[in-house]
Amino acid sequence: MSFKGYNEQFLTFNCASGLKAGTVVDISGNETVSASVSGGFAGLVNAVRGSLASVQVKGYMRLPYGAAAPGFGYQSLKTDANGKVIAASGGTVALVVDCDQAAGAVGIIL
Repeated sequence: MSFKGYNEQFLTFNCASGLKAGTVVDISGNETVSASVSGGFAGLVNAVRGSLASVQVKGYMRLPYGAAAPGFGYQSLKTDANGKVIAASGGTVALVVDCDQAAGAVGIIL
């Protein structure tokens, strides 16, 4: 079973140098994203070219999780100080559909 490709939507944003694919990001300024730390998040960087980042803002995505994997179902998620998702109130609400403990990642649908 796979949810990959489900309802995916990508937007192109300006970004600071050093941002890499696979980074969880948040909106940090006008049409700009940066790595998300200790807060809600907007999406996941798919690719970076120069000062532009393709960010997945909707659909199924796999995100690294922090000390403990979030539960299944609709969860409020935030990033920790390392940019990994954790269950925490007041965060981005997502549907957690799978967990890969060996990879330290959860599959969510935004």
